[in-house]
Amino acid sequence: FSLSKRLRVVPSWTEETQPASTTSLRLDPGLAFGTGTHFTTAGCCQLLDTLLESWSGPGPSVLDVGTGTGILALAALALGAKRAVAVDADPQAISAAAENAAENDLGDRIELYQGGPESAPAEQFPIVLANLIAPVLIELGDALCSRLVPGGWLIISGILCHQEKAVVDCFAQRHLDLAQRLCDDEWVALLLRCNREQGP
Repeated sequence: FSLSKRLRVVPSWTEETQPASTTSLRLDPGLAFGTGTHFTTAGCCQLLDTLLESWSGPGPSVLDVGTGTGILALAALALGAKRAVAVDADPQAISAAAENAAENDLGDRIELYQGGPESAPAEQFPIVLANLIAPVLIELGDALCSRLVPGGWLIISGILCHQEKAVVDCFAQRHLDLAQRLCDDEWVALLLRCNREQGP
């Protein structure tokens, strides 16, 4: 199925030829969350696709917090990012992400760490991804923002429509402006930009 304009997801156990205009990710969900069929995953991927399609200069590094199957980190690599760092508290998710990275020949471009944002290398990223749930996004507000370079982009979902204002307000207090939103009848996915000039 199509995950975004330029990306399709194919179960790892099937053989399929893809249209020349798209890239395919082979994915085995295993026991981890994130196959792309849920709006929150697809919404993040669509925002990521649009952002990377218009990216100028070398491909960016991305940080994926709560990576699950690794789908967003692997999507970023397939769509033009040069490197992905992915973290998840669940060891089964790290195993699933490693297997999916190997299945797509992307194992040499992804770094996997068990834990939260603090478990990743101490650096800042042009793009940070977090498909979690609204209370956790708010709880991790400082940690996520501290990982963004000035002018960097945060893509988040796992947010129910009635939770959107609280999440947007949380990140507005941390110098992030809402740039784009996607929604279905229940969920929203948000693209925010860091307006901070320097420092964490």
